[in-house]
Amino acid sequence: MKKVNEYPGPYHWYLSKFFNHKHAYAARLARTFLKRTWKACDIGCGDGRMEELLADSVKQLDGYDNQERPLQFARLLCTKKNVTFTRNTGSIPAQDKTYDAVLCFDVIEHIAPNQLRGFIDEMKRVLKDGGTLILTTPNKRELRGRIFGHNVDPKHYKEYDIPELEDLLRKNGLTVKYTTGIYVTPPLPHAEHFASVYPFFWIFQFLVWLGTVFPSLAETTFLVAKK
Repeated sequence: MKKVNEYPGPYHWYLSKFFNHKHAYAARLARTFLKRTWKACDIGCGDGRMEELLADSVKQLDGYDNQERPLQFARLLCTKKNVTFTRNTGSIPAQDKTYDAVLCFDVIEHIAPNQLRGFIDEMKRVLKDGGTLILTTPNKRELRGRIFGHNVDPKHYKEYDIPELEDLLRKNGLTVKYTTGIYVTPPLPHAEHFASVYPFFWIFQFLVWLGTVFPSLAETTFLVAKK
């Protein structure tokens, strides 16, 4: 069975206040590494919410996903004119050195270890020389997991801490330029149940930012590498 996110609906488009803020924070970080003249692609774009958030930061943004259902949502909901959505079930349907930037938000954890090298090589193939790779993935050494034990999501083949992730990319021919984190998980289990409730939202909003200060404790790793 493939370990993928199911899409009963376009859930990234109707996240509650805190979860929407946390999801959008990755786009906020990514914007600082993109240029308006660039052509970029998003591997594993899902329902296209990131395309809506990032399309104005680049000249063209192509979203790819191996599931047709989320792409249907993406085509329906994304309003940006410089975005395309295409299904890919194998290699990325683009020529070598097409893109200035490749985006990959919370995808590599869904890739089986024996397919990971090929997946990274494929992203490198469509990147121009000197191109930028931006990715996020869960951090298995996040704070709450250190206290109570980290449980790998059953939809994930493997999760990484920051040194493992950086080493993985270096071994596959990429140069890591920047690493940070998103959201320091509070020690209290299920604390996010209150995260969208005023005034707790402001505390959780601060914890999202705090991940950039203490990335090794953050729930999500945000990494930028160069080809």
